[in-house]
Amino acid sequence: MEVSFETADLAVLCNSQRRMAERWGPKTSRTVGRRLIDLAASTATTIERIPDASIETRSDGKTTITFADAVVVRGVLQASAPRVDKTAADADCFVISSVEVKERYAR
Repeated sequence: MEVSFETADLAVLCNSQRRMAERWGPKTSRTVGRRLIDLAASTATTIERIPDASIETRSDGKTTITFADAVVVRGVLQASAPRVDKTAADADCFVISSVEVKERYAR
């Protein structure tokens, strides 16, 4: 699945191991990086099989993925090519709007 970011600042943060380590510490930043790779390696139909991931999708398409109760990724699953008859299974892009690390796991 294609993973993109809602803002340039979020993209810069999540595409830099150094910046993530500055924000969340080295160990947690590696966890966040692995989870983003897990998302990129999944599809709309396999995303629910990511280990330790809890997925909640609202009717407006906004999705929250919580990994092992430590990392929370929010965004929208969408199809890159517009189609009238699309379903959630047609999504091939996840646009991330936020990445959070629960306080007890940071640093």
